[in-house]
Amino acid sequence: MGGRPVLYWFEGGAGSLLPNLAELLATGRSAELREALRRLMVVGAGLVAVTALGGLFLGPFAVRLLFGSAFSVPGATMAALAGASGIYVLASTMSAVAIASSGYWLNALSCFVGGLAFMAGILFSADLFLRVELAYLCGSCTAVAHFFIVMT
Repeated sequence: MGGRPVLYWFEGGAGSLLPNLAELLATGRSAELREALRRLMVVGAGLVAVTALGGLFLGPFAVRLLFGSAFSVPGATMAALAGASGIYVLASTMSAVAIASSGYWLNALSCFVGGLAFMAGILFSADLFLRVELAYLCGSCTAVAHFFIVMT
C-alpha cells in the first residue's frame, strides 16, 4: 500500500491532462502541444526540486519520527530517492502522452533507453544503497530526457 496514494493522485492528474493534450494533437495544433509539453516539464522540474529539497532537509527527521530513533537515513539518500521518484512520475506522464498520440514505439524506446541507463547506473558505486539510488536516478532522468527530446 506504500505507493498507492501517490499513484491514485497521479492517475487523477493524468486523467485530466491527457484529454487536453489529445485534443491539441487531434486538431493539428502541434505548436500548442509542444508548448504544453514544455510547461509540463517546467512544472514537473519544479515539483522534483521541491520534493528533493524536502527529502534532503525533512527526510531524515520524517524517518526518525515514523520509524523511531533506531532508523537513520541520510538526507542525500532521501533527496536522491525523492527526486528520482518525481522524475519517474514525470516520465510516466510523458509515457501516457506518447501513448495517447499513438507513439507506442516512442514509449517502448524511451523505456528501453531508461532501462539501459538504470543498468549503467548500477556500475557507479560499490555501496549497495548508493548504487540503487544512482541507477534509479539515471534511468528516470534518461527516460524523461529521451521523451522530451523526441516529443518537442
